[in-house]
Amino acid sequence: MSRSKTILKNIGVLSIAEILTHLMSFILMVAISRFLGSAGLGKYSFAFAFIGIFAVISDLGISTFSIRSVSRDKKKAQKYFSNYLSLKIIISFITFIIPILIILSTKEPFDVKLTVFFASLAMTFNYLSYSFRFLFNAFEKFEYQSLSLISERIVALIIGLFLLFNGFGVIALAITMVISNFVGLLVNAIFAVKNFVHLKLEFDFKFWKFLLICSIPFWLSLIFRVINFGIDTVMLSFMKSYTVTGIYNAAYKLIDAFTVIPFLVVIVLFPTMSKLFKESKKTLQIVYKKSFYYLFILALPICLGITLLAYRIIIFIYKEQFLESVIALQILVWALIFLFLNYLMGSLLNSINLQRLFAIITFIGASVNIILNFILISIYSFKGAAAATIVTG
Repeated sequence: MSRSKTILKNIGVLSIAEILTHLMSFILMVAISRFLGSAGLGKYSFAFAFIGIFAVISDLGISTFSIRSVSRDKKKAQKYFSNYLSLKIIISFITFIIPILIILSTKEPFDVKLTVFFASLAMTFNYLSYSFRFLFNAFEKFEYQSLSLISERIVALIIGLFLLFNGFGVIALAITMVISNFVGLLVNAIFAVKNFVHLKLEFDFKFWKFLLICSIPFWLSLIFRVINFGIDTVMLSFMKSYTVTGIYNAAYKLIDAFTVIPFLVVIVLFPTMSKLFKESKKTLQIVYKKSFYYLFILALPICLGITLLAYRIIIFIYKEQFLESVIALQILVWALIFLFLNYLMGSLLNSINLQRLFAIITFIGASVNIILNFILISIYSFKGAAAATIVTG
């Protein structure tokens, strides 16, 4: 199969999976908002946003570095996998414990603390899944990743809706995520072991050191990007209220659904660009320029359309109790243009061995974001958080 056909096939496979998984996540989020209200949605959003901040410890950039390395030389797959999995188990346990200890030291309500506990456990299974998913990316076999994501979301949707219809709250929903993410881990493991590697652990400490040192720039970029995308929700929760956080996230979740577009393109293009950097820089330039053009063309009408239809969208999906989310949606949507292009530019820099430059850029963006959120949230509440997101998108 030609390179262009492979890229299109992988984008198509991932697109179907992401559309289905985002649709299922969206349905569940709407159900949460209607059954539990803005406060319930706020608690649920806070728990996973809070855990998400610590997700940066779970990978240390090893996944991205491993994808780039194995995509250039498939013979390295077993070595990278066995050592990555060993490291991942240790790191995931640490990542599971830290947010729990921190939330227990706060004055948050007991139900919020318990929700954070189960959210942390759920994300631990998700972190472990990346030990297998990196293989799908490196070998450009995205159908396996697609099937695992769909399986995970189906479980979450069925159990989540059942619990909501039967009067359960945010704690039960967090437990649902534990179950669904565990299912996803099992599916990933089965596909990886059946098609690419043997399931075994390796403790080559010299190789661990090599992995960690080479992965640091990727890790730093991840840290600053996670801060950029999650700090607004956390700061709103602490500086305002869970109700305000719910109003903001009702709009944010809608915008987040559209980031699947550049996400899909970048996931598929990263191993391809990594190989082209070694094989043909001219072809790499062509691939990048075309991708940049198409992503911009896609983003612009989406921003215009949502701005004009924001009121109808919010009323149709969330009803009148989330009417304040209209202005948040109209502001946030314009961050999409910058997000679309930044995804691609960041992936390019990582694929051509300029990961240190990308780390510096993301650090500047995260720093500005925190400062702007602190200033604007205190004055303009969720509107200020939305404005900060655009500036640092």
